[in-house]
This record gives sequence, structure tokens and C-alpha cells, in this order.
Amino acid sequence: CDAFDSLPSGFVLFYRELRIVDLYPAAGRLLRVARDHVLGLSIEEVPQLARFCEAVLQTLATGQTFTHLEGTVKIGTAERCFGFNAAPLMGTVHLGGALVYFQDITAKKKVELHLRQTERLASVGMVAAGVTNEISTPLNVALGHTEMLLRAATDPERVARHVVKIQESLRQASEFTSKLTRMVRQPESDAQPTDLTQALTEAVQLIDRKLKLRSQQIELAFEAVAA
Repeated sequence: CDAFDSLPSGFVLFYRELRIVDLYPAAGRLLRVARDHVLGLSIEEVPQLARFCEAVLQTLATGQTFTHLEGTVKIGTAERCFGFNAAPLMGTVHLGGALVYFQDITAKKKVELHLRQTERLASVGMVAAGVTNEISTPLNVALGHTEMLLRAATDPERVARHVVKIQESLRQASEFTSKLTRMVRQPESDAQPTDLTQALTEAVQLIDRKLKLRSQQIELAFEAVAA
């Protein structure tokens, strides 16, 4: 039994003119092609192999090995994601040929996508909690002073103090929403200079209160850069 037969990776050998020399069993199973039907054909004549054509050409042209490549291949009615490598064949029989070996990494990519989405949702949740705190706190303060304002209706000085506190709280909430709006606004079509110091400072302010509740903090240190 050929050692290649038991491997999960698919192996395909090509002559320099891009014709298929051999296709090992795992490759046939992964690509759903019959070995006898593709031997001697050009890589471009087998749709499932066309995705590897550029890597094979580069290998043949340079004699170098190309690794950690990825691409989607249509198998039947579904698209599968493959990780693949292309290497030169330097043996006496297939001198100047190329070897492509690949694996189906569709499940792995789905897991990675799920993890990225989970991390993104966690980040969004953290920011949302910070936004809620930053807006609700001054609004609650304003609401409290409004209630005290009603009870102090006959005392002009107390009324004035409560009005000032209400204005300060609403101004704080308004400034925060303005910062948030600037951060999420779609960029203009033309690139514009950006103050990274201000952008990073405002980003940290969005989650600062949430971090403090967890006894955590982010310290920013900026260094001047010579023009």
C-alpha cells in the first residue's frame, strides 16, 4: 500500500507543461474526481484543480516552494476551502515538475469565523455597556436635580443651582454622543489627516467607566514624532 494512500492530504503531480502525472487517492476523494479520468489532462481542464494553477506556474518558473496558501474550490454544488502548498519536483523521473498537496480546511475556517464573531460581539457588548454608563449617568443626575427643582420652586437660589447642574449633566451627555458620532461616521471619499492622539483618547473614554467598575484602566502615553 502506498504511504500516500493513508494520508488525509491530497497530492497531485504535474509535468512542466501542466499536465497531470498522478493524482493520489485522498486527492480524488477531496476533489471528487477519478484518477483515471484526469491523468494526462492539463490542470486547466479539471475545474477542481484550476484554483492551484497560479501556484504551480510560480513553482515551475522559480523552482521555489510556496506554502500556507488558501483558496476556495467548487466541489459539486458547494464551495470548500482548501489550504495548499506547491513545491518543485527535483527527482530524475519528474524533473522540472511540481507537486501540489492540500487539505480541506472548511471546518477550521468556520470555527475561526465563529471565534472572530464571538470576540467581536464581546467587544461590542463591552463598548455598549460603556456607552450606556456614559449616557445614563449624567441623565440620571439631571433627573435627580429635576425632582429637587420641583421641590425648591419657591427658592430662586436653589432653583438656579439645580438648573446649572441639569445643564452640566446634559452637556456632558451631549459631548459624549458627539464623540461617539464622530468615531462611527463613515469616512469621506478623500483621505484626510487624522489626529491619532485624539482618536485613541476618545476610544478609551468610551469604555473608561466600564473598566473602572472592574478595577481596570488603560494608560495612554504619546511621544512626539519629529516632522
